[in-house]
Amino acid sequence: MYIYFIILNVYLRSFIFFINSNNIWHWRLPLQGILNELVVAGLFYLVIGLLWIIIKRKRIRKLFLFLFSVLWIVINYINFQYASTFNSLVPISWFSELNNITSLGNINDILIQNIETNMIYMIVIPIMFSVCFIFCIEKYWIDLDKRYYLFVFLLSAFFQSSTLYADIHPRIESVVHSHILKYWYYNYDDQLNKSKESAELNSFSADFLERIIEYKEDRPILVPQIKKNINVVVIIMESFRAYELGVYGSNLNISPNFDKYAKKGLLFNNIFSSYNLSRVGMWSALCGAHQNVIGGSVFTNYEDHNVKCLYDYFNELNYETAWIHGQSATYDSQGYFMNRHQVKHIKDRLSFPVDSEILGWGLSDKELMKFSLEYLENLKTPYFTVIQTITNHHPYVAPKGYFTDFGFSESINKFFSTFKYSDAMLGYFLDEYLKTENGKESLIIITADHGNGKELVEADRNEKIQILNQYHIPLLFIYPSSGKQLKMTIDALGGHLDIMPTILDIMGIPHQYPIFGKSLIRNYKYRYAKGNIEGGWILAENRFIKMRSSNTPMNIYGDIQSQKPGDQIWINLFKEIDDLQFWMVKQNSRVSLSHKLHSLGWKYH
Repeated sequence: MYIYFIILNVYLRSFIFFINSNNIWHWRLPLQGILNELVVAGLFYLVIGLLWIIIKRKRIRKLFLFLFSVLWIVINYINFQYASTFNSLVPISWFSELNNITSLGNINDILIQNIETNMIYMIVIPIMFSVCFIFCIEKYWIDLDKRYYLFVFLLSAFFQSSTLYADIHPRIESVVHSHILKYWYYNYDDQLNKSKESAELNSFSADFLERIIEYKEDRPILVPQIKKNINVVVIIMESFRAYELGVYGSNLNISPNFDKYAKKGLLFNNIFSSYNLSRVGMWSALCGAHQNVIGGSVFTNYEDHNVKCLYDYFNELNYETAWIHGQSATYDSQGYFMNRHQVKHIKDRLSFPVDSEILGWGLSDKELMKFSLEYLENLKTPYFTVIQTITNHHPYVAPKGYFTDFGFSESINKFFSTFKYSDAMLGYFLDEYLKTENGKESLIIITADHGNGKELVEADRNEKIQILNQYHIPLLFIYPSSGKQLKMTIDALGGHLDIMPTILDIMGIPHQYPIFGKSLIRNYKYRYAKGNIEGGWILAENRFIKMRSSNTPMNIYGDIQSQKPGDQIWINLFKEIDDLQFWMVKQNSRVSLSHKLHSLGWKYH
């Protein structure tokens, strides 16, 4: 049985190695992955050996081993799909999201749309192998020899000790050299942290006040402001990485519509997402806040937070507020977030016609844009509306006429096809909306919910650190066509959290409340981008520092740099930011939260 699990595990792991060639830059990395599979094979052998003491009937043993094997094969396939998209291991919290599977549509339709060639290699063949082993050669495993228990235990302990390289072991989310069971084990404490009380907040460091808050009254604005009663439409595009956009240097030609409008608006060149989940990007963009790494997502773990967000500001200005999405509002507690911030019009897939087209994870972007055009035409003005797309999400199902063979792997071809389709639907919406009176009186903001770990296929553009290409996102502001158009590019470094203060700044709306983000249309001395992928990283002053390593600074091209005093300051600020964000989402009163931070020196604009 030990040999069976070794063969099964190593076979399934081998597919992970070929997701992204950049992950296996050294032979030791896949070797560590294989050693981890040998450890897990030994764990399975020992646990099943103990169960056999209780389970005596051979038929029950066969059934149990078969069901366990099928479950393990399916989990590995899910992990492969997740890793193909995000280049990280599937978190155990992902499985709780399956509770909402029925909200995605008919189960049979979902299964049919997810059928692909990889299922033959990763599900059908392993199950056939398992059937042959379990039911055809039972004499080799049905009764385990107790003399082998100690041998397998010692062998597994040896393999485990061989995986403990100091510079690699902490990176438990690695798809190549770690293992999902190890990943779940080491992240268990993080999951427990969401129930812990935050530490008492007594002061800010001088570096925090200087570099993060950086308050200054006479900081001139770089672009024209617009009147407060203008409509505001924020379009959050699913997985719409800057890497694939022509205006950011791509030669793939899959974003002609975004590129066209980018030349007519205010384009930001250096914006990065902090994570690979929609709920994280939405939280940061709509609330000017960081994704605190303690205890997980705010949307799903701190639903009753008292952080003031964009919807709250526009509600105070008597705007109509709306959220339009082609997925269920129950997913990721998005509807709860909208209700808590008193969004007046929540339109999820239940608001659409029953015969609306479904593509992959939700309603098609075409249905979303058609619905949005009709709804905004009749919505009382002024309004603040967020439109959130979904088609460019795994399993990347493009409608007929849009799937294209770009000459890459099946996974990449599907991603590029839905990417191009989403861009076409974005163009359709903008072309039609800007013809309307409401559209002419609208400030339009276009960004992505996050980047992802998909392979970077344009080799001549991959000089930068991989993560900076994978999580580089677009940000475009299109001024109302009824007024003076603004064509401009800004190179300010930032992230999702800087979108909120930038919108408020352009509209001249003061915010007497703490916002982590900084307006991108004013000159600040200190700018930074902060991410939680691969254990956390921070980019500041042209230096990239990972938190789960020796904290060795690099330039944006990955070249190791000599240590400077400022590097340790940013490393310390990374933790201070997380601790403070955790404290903020745990507070019960928005007023007392604001007063407390103000008393410690946080000045508001």
